[in-house]
Amino acid sequence: MAGWSPFQNRINQRFLSVLLLSIVIQLVTANNPPQLIKFESALIWPEDTAVGTILGNLTGVDIDGPAPLEFKTDTTDTGNLVELSQPRDLGSDTRIVDIKLKAVLDRDYEPSERQLFFKVSDGTSEIPAKITLFIRDVNDVKPQFKNLPYKATVNESVSPNTVMFMGVTADDPDNGRGGTVQYSMETDAQAADEDYRTTFEIDPISGNITVKKPLNYEKHNFYQFKIKAVDGIGLEAEAADFVVTVLDVQDTPPYFVNLPYSAEVNESVSIGTSILQVSGLDGDRGVPNDLTYSFLRGDYEKFNIDSSTGVITVKSPLDRDSQEVRNRGGVYAMYVKASEIVPANQVNNGLKTASTLVTITVEDVNDNSPVFNKINYQAQILENMQNGVPVTFVDDVMRVSDIDQGTNSHFVLSVEQNGQPYDDFTPLPQEIYSESTILLRVNNSTNLDYEKNSEIIFQVIAREVDTVEKRSSTATVTVTVEDMNDNAPVFPNQTYVVQVEENTDINTVIQTIQATDADDGIFGNITYSLRGGNNKFGIDNQTGGIYIASTLDREETDEYYLTAEAIDGGGLRTPVEVKVVIEDMNDQKPVFRRQEYEAILRESDSDFLRPLFVEATDDDQINTANSIVKYRITETPANLQNNFTINPDNGHITITTPIDYEKLDQSLNSVIILKVEAIDQGSQPLASTVNVSIVMEDLNDNAPVFEQNKYSAIVPENSTEGTVLLEVKATDLDGISPNNEFIYRIESGALDKFRINFATGELTVETGAKLNREEKDVYVMNVSAIDKGTPPQTGRCTVVVNLTDVNDEIPIFQQPSQTVTIPENATIGDAFLTYAATDADLNSELSYQIIKDGYKAYNDRNEEVDVNSNNITDYFNVIPNTGVVYVSAKLDREIAERIILKILATDLEAWSPKIQAATATLTVLLEDSNDNAPVFKPSSTYVVNISEGQEMESEALRVEAVDPDKNQQVTYDLDTIGDVNFKIDQQTGIIRIKKKLDRELEPSLTFVVVARDNGNTPMSSTATVSVSVLDINDNAPIFLPHPQIYNVGEDAPTGTEVGKVKATDPDDGAFGEVFYLLEGIDSDGTFDIDEDQGVITVSKELDREVKAEYSLVVVATDNKANPKDQRSNRTTVTIQLDDINDNAPQYNLNILPSAKFVRESATVGTIVVNILATDKDKGENGTVQYFLTGDTNATNAQGQAIFKVDQISGIMTVNADLRTATGVRYVTVNATDKGNPSQYNTTVLDFTIIDDNDDPPTFIRPDPSNPLVVIEEGQPVNTTIIIISATDDDQGENGQVVYSIIQSKTKQDWKKFHLDSISGRISNKEVLDRETQKFYELQVRATDRGTPRNYSTDLSMTIEVKDVNDQEPEFDRSKIETPYKMNVLEESNTECVGNVSIAEDKDFDSNFTIICYYILSTSLNDTFTLSPSGNLCLKNSIDRETTPYVYLVIQASSNCYEDRSYTIIPQNAAVPPEYNDQDPTLLWVNVSITDINDNSPKFKMKELALGITKTTQFGSFVYNLKNEVIDADSQAYGINQFSLISIDIQPEELRNELDGQVPFVLFPNGTVKTNTYFRSTMFGYFILSLVASDKGNKNDTANLRISLINDNQRLKVVFRERVEKVGKFRDDFASELQNITGYRIVVDKVQTHENDAGKPEIDKTDMFIHGEDLSTNEVVPANDLLRKIDYNAERMVSILNDYNVLTIIPTYIETSNDETEKKLRMALILVSVILGALVIILIIAFYTSRRKYQRKLKAATAMAYVSNGNGKGSQDSDLYKLEMPGTNIHSYENANPIYLEKILLGEMDGDGQNSLDENAIETNPSYDEQEVSMNIFPEDKDQTNVEGTTDLYLKAALKEHETSKNLKNSDINKNIPNGKIKIKNGHALEPLADLSTTRNIDGLQTTEI
Repeated sequence: MAGWSPFQNRINQRFLSVLLLSIVIQLVTANNPPQLIKFESALIWPEDTAVGTILGNLTGVDIDGPAPLEFKTDTTDTGNLVELSQPRDLGSDTRIVDIKLKAVLDRDYEPSERQLFFKVSDGTSEIPAKITLFIRDVNDVKPQFKNLPYKATVNESVSPNTVMFMGVTADDPDNGRGGTVQYSMETDAQAADEDYRTTFEIDPISGNITVKKPLNYEKHNFYQFKIKAVDGIGLEAEAADFVVTVLDVQDTPPYFVNLPYSAEVNESVSIGTSILQVSGLDGDRGVPNDLTYSFLRGDYEKFNIDSSTGVITVKSPLDRDSQEVRNRGGVYAMYVKASEIVPANQVNNGLKTASTLVTITVEDVNDNSPVFNKINYQAQILENMQNGVPVTFVDDVMRVSDIDQGTNSHFVLSVEQNGQPYDDFTPLPQEIYSESTILLRVNNSTNLDYEKNSEIIFQVIAREVDTVEKRSSTATVTVTVEDMNDNAPVFPNQTYVVQVEENTDINTVIQTIQATDADDGIFGNITYSLRGGNNKFGIDNQTGGIYIASTLDREETDEYYLTAEAIDGGGLRTPVEVKVVIEDMNDQKPVFRRQEYEAILRESDSDFLRPLFVEATDDDQINTANSIVKYRITETPANLQNNFTINPDNGHITITTPIDYEKLDQSLNSVIILKVEAIDQGSQPLASTVNVSIVMEDLNDNAPVFEQNKYSAIVPENSTEGTVLLEVKATDLDGISPNNEFIYRIESGALDKFRINFATGELTVETGAKLNREEKDVYVMNVSAIDKGTPPQTGRCTVVVNLTDVNDEIPIFQQPSQTVTIPENATIGDAFLTYAATDADLNSELSYQIIKDGYKAYNDRNEEVDVNSNNITDYFNVIPNTGVVYVSAKLDREIAERIILKILATDLEAWSPKIQAATATLTVLLEDSNDNAPVFKPSSTYVVNISEGQEMESEALRVEAVDPDKNQQVTYDLDTIGDVNFKIDQQTGIIRIKKKLDRELEPSLTFVVVARDNGNTPMSSTATVSVSVLDINDNAPIFLPHPQIYNVGEDAPTGTEVGKVKATDPDDGAFGEVFYLLEGIDSDGTFDIDEDQGVITVSKELDREVKAEYSLVVVATDNKANPKDQRSNRTTVTIQLDDINDNAPQYNLNILPSAKFVRESATVGTIVVNILATDKDKGENGTVQYFLTGDTNATNAQGQAIFKVDQISGIMTVNADLRTATGVRYVTVNATDKGNPSQYNTTVLDFTIIDDNDDPPTFIRPDPSNPLVVIEEGQPVNTTIIIISATDDDQGENGQVVYSIIQSKTKQDWKKFHLDSISGRISNKEVLDRETQKFYELQVRATDRGTPRNYSTDLSMTIEVKDVNDQEPEFDRSKIETPYKMNVLEESNTECVGNVSIAEDKDFDSNFTIICYYILSTSLNDTFTLSPSGNLCLKNSIDRETTPYVYLVIQASSNCYEDRSYTIIPQNAAVPPEYNDQDPTLLWVNVSITDINDNSPKFKMKELALGITKTTQFGSFVYNLKNEVIDADSQAYGINQFSLISIDIQPEELRNELDGQVPFVLFPNGTVKTNTYFRSTMFGYFILSLVASDKGNKNDTANLRISLINDNQRLKVVFRERVEKVGKFRDDFASELQNITGYRIVVDKVQTHENDAGKPEIDKTDMFIHGEDLSTNEVVPANDLLRKIDYNAERMVSILNDYNVLTIIPTYIETSNDETEKKLRMALILVSVILGALVIILIIAFYTSRRKYQRKLKAATAMAYVSNGNGKGSQDSDLYKLEMPGTNIHSYENANPIYLEKILLGEMDGDGQNSLDENAIETNPSYDEQEVSMNIFPEDKDQTNVEGTTDLYLKAALKEHETSKNLKNSDINKNIPNGKIKIKNGHALEPLADLSTTRNIDGLQTTEI
């Protein structure tokens, strides 16, 4: 700026520079990079995810472009694992792609975490994206067992809990739970017992197998199991066998046989008497020892035993009455010991003795009387109890006993009151042995009235029966009578009906029901319950309020039937029915039947192509406002609001104003979308909407218009083809294609000199046209533009062309082409040809030159070479004025062997055109010479990688050299270096391995390959080969020396280093990297090894006592990353654990329980138990000593310790007298080891000092004071009656009670019951019947299992059978017929039918034998009443004519308080559905209704008609009136006779011809017969006036019209039905046929059909009919009637189908002479042949003419085609996509223009018959085959069609062909799956969405695809 200093200028310049730079940066950085949204940086998928699964997606947003977002993978690993889908647009600036799995995932052998890298670019900016794919393990590998098979051998003396096998191992490579393995074991033996199955146990984690129970060779010497391995998810390995063999040892004590040992002796038995013998065997079966016998302990002082034989004899006298024997119960109990005689040097590990109990019972005498357990008893009983019910004792039950034995304890009971016999109560049992609990049963229930007598006192006496003394005792009983409850709850209503709305809230109370109970106290308390209703309702059990428990939906259920029940405190129940009606609420929206509706509307039409309806339904209650749907249009495109309307009731959418397509908004894309709403009419309306898409179709209503009406052009006469004259332009105002698309054509005036581009309107000189102004100087052409609409519109203009004159002579070469051969080594300047031209012009001056652009060169492979880059254009030149051709540069045949030149001769004196020239072609062939050495490809250096594992003779690489010279053979050799390891094929150049490569010795090699040709002077070249030897994993790791045994203390903490191993691997890379792991049977995780360093450490807590030594296999493996290519080596190390005193002694508790019971008679020194404690430590640490501590109660009354223990052996023995120490005693044992410091353990041992068995069992159930049990009759066999129970105060077996029934010889009641000896359950062996026997008496005994003797207690109990109402009343059908017939007079409502009280009830109780009768079902509603007593009467009158009988089903019931309703028997039921002949309570009653004469006879038709032929004979039967009259009354009042009143004869001529004869006679039975002969000249009809009378003198009248007809006036209708069925509908058929034909149809006869052979066919029927004119009564000829039927064939279709009509034919066929018939037949055949030949000739002529005119029409209308400069039409022009009018390009065999498929779908290329030049018009391309069918309607389909012929359809189809031919094939194909649609009968066989639209073909509705 002026006035600024230089400094300021510099500042300004810098400022501008910075400003400019910032603007540039902003421009560059203004582009915002794309962003990722909803980005998930981590994905987790299981390893079994299928390839192709979408793992996730990338969503990118870019607000400023410039290009759409592109997504791609960024790494090779990512691309190998996943692929991206094509991007999808989510909006204008948002795109999304799916990440799809491309390769299979594998977590087991590949990394579980994969990194995925992607890039997102907008064309300018790019951002990265990283996603981590975590692969979740899938349990896909089963565990695998190792080191199979599994076998073990073990001594039977092995201790329990000993690990006997540690070799089970299974591996699983899965991760997590799927990689963990658990073991289980099950027996493989089918007959294995529990002991077999549980002897061994496998550790589920380690697989170690432990002995869990002591082994016994004598029981099982062989075990076989299946070991299973299951991973943590459940995959199971194949089971492995495990076999255990047990070795026997001498360890089994002897055992006794023939147990138990028991004997009974009289106390007077002699000394020395043998009582019994004991016998035993050695338990070791292999080498048994002999035994010796002796008494061990017990009461054996009075007996001896033989030590060898075991025979026991009496030693001293026996006395049953002594106190000592009485204390023992008369039983001597002693233990006998059997001892093995052990040979010298025999090792015996087990017990050598066995003992058994021997009992000897001494029989006793009787000396006691019966005794009651009390003198006075209090008892109570409820009033109203039935006879036989026992009283209930208040305190103790009554028990009476006699301790004597046998008959001395037999006594009876009786009842007295005030010294007199008293029979109101009876004792049970009355007869007793030894002891029993007594029941007192009611014997006179009438006196049990609480209001009369509340207390009763009487005496019970027990008196001996079989003794002389008859001892007795007495007890007094006071019985209190108690009140009882006897009223059930009562509801005020029988039923309740509740109405509730369906949306009522849960817990809303909808009804409260309450019942009352007359009882007081707890019996009057009422609770409520509810059943039914699918848990939708509940009830308050106290208030009776019924509430809603779950949501109600009327649309699901609209009514519920509930049963409420009231229950009082005594358990009495009363039900009541509750009906809940659900009221509808408006909660359902209308639902449209379709998701979207579509329609087609043509421009300017006032309605759619087919009616457009929308329809919606509403599931709310029908016929209510909630379900009534109304419609309205809610949304319409702009400016179209007034064009559409909808009927609100039926959804019919119509057009109010037609639409102009050209004025339609272009953004609609020809589719108008309406939104229609369906709304219901509920109080709170609900609505739904649906879219209606209306596709607009444009009409072709505008023709193309040219810009000028006339065009002109001036061109020289030498204008060449393609010279542009001018361009015409036209426009078309139609809206869419094809209506606004058009083509140009020259209609006339071109004279083949000019052509027009049909698309652009450009006029050019025609191909091959020669213009000559002297011949014609002006051309006038008419040009038109034709659009592609239907019908097409045309615009026209005129073009005028003027020609100017020029000079045009051109030089000519006499030889247009020549060929010459020269050597490759020809020198520069050598001339080899003179090539001259001539010119007709006199003043021509020719000049020659070689056209540089005309060069072409080809090598010896005839491949074209580049002439410019190889300087071939410099090879030759020509002398300009002579045409001499010479060499102008060095030639090279290897580059070009054949060279083609273009030589140009130009006339320098030419005037017009300015250039007059001619060209000639010269071909020069070069001869070869050897001037090139071989050349290696692709270069002379080869670099190759070869694996050291590659086999010898395998191909290492291939070298290749080529020689440019012709016919040269190249051979190959190796230098000396390469020849050491390789060899080469001299011909092919294949190098193979000669010697095995070793990378570890020689990692790389280099050698030379020589290539030579075979020329006269050979030439050679060399190539260098560099080989890198690739490593393979061919070396296993090698362990360095290391110790074999390592020691570590068992208390070493985890992580302690035990030792270290080291291995090396000479391989390279990962193949040489070694990692370590542990294997082997002891590799259970106790020790771990560092994978990289080989350091072995402690990883679990150690315990030497569990395992003292570990043998581990260390595995060194290389190539960790690829488990499939690994080598490994193994070494074994042993780790020994050093012991410390860390275990206290442990007691072996398994042997203690066998000796914890000690009898009080055990002597001092008796071994009580052998305490055994073990210590897992070694040496002194594991040596155990035993002590008893002061913590004990094991002392006797004298304070002496009753037990002591041996300090070394642990044997505990009796130390003092036990008789004062019975009961449970305990001692505390201390086991201490000798370690320093020592470890100890204590245990408390409990001992039971048991006494002798001296307590008998005592019954507790049933109550001994009231041993009465009640069971209802009819219970099934094995029903539990009672489970009796008794207790025994003794211990163990002495206190165990078993039960039995005493089988009496006098009473057999016991045979009907079964008593389980263990559980005490008494059940019935037969079904008990109260009517047969009411009481059963049983004697049951409870016996203990005590030793040395057992005690028992007897109880007499009574079982009462309670009567139930189990005998329903029965109708004895052997005495009653079925159905049971009754009758009643019709039309009466006071009559009684009779009494049905004929049922019987077999119950015993009179309360159960009352019978009431109910109507279960009836076939007539509200007609009968039935009293409970069985009196059946009428309630309403019955009409016999409508109801001749009534079925009823009567049920007899013992329940007389039911309120029953009956059901209605269906009218067509042969047997009432409710009747079951197996149910004797039901009676089927058939009430016949007795008739009265209350109906007159009725003719079916008042006007009867009949036709008879004139040949009918005299006396012939013609009609039976019985079939035409009905009388509803019975036969008693039915039709009696028929009478003829008069006969009217018409016309007069017929009456005169009969001359007074009566033509017909009517018999009283209704038979009509002829009474005269009819002549052929007679014609007319007769009207007979008839009367039908019944037996009650009621009558009806009718007329019978009989017409005289000829045979040719009849038709025969053949039905495919039987005669009986046709007779039923004959009148209906005639009536319908009359309505169609307009004639009176008279049925003359109906008979069985006869076939052509005259044989009847019973499945077909012939009906003979004739027709009569209704106005004239004249008979219609059969042919006229048949013609009328045929004319109405369409209306006849339904009749023919409904009545199964086979055919309708005339009955009369004229016959002629046979010979004449034959001649006529031959003449007819001859005429047919001649006519057929003429037809064929006409068809051929027509076809030839048609083909001729087709070609002419095509030639006349074919358009000019577009030139592309090479004389051929453009193959891409739209012209070829059109169907040329007037040509047969689309013709094909049997084509029908109605079938549009070949027109719409672009039929295949022409078949060779196309008359249009194939070079001018390209046929349509081939498309996928499409199949479409179209319905062809009959001519009379549209009755309003004026034309009435099939021409209408043909013309319409052809017109539609013109319309549819412009459809784009691509548009058709892309909407059709696979390009094929199968359509049959106008319907697609498969649904096509969005493809079918309805089109009208000039009024014909069809479907287009």
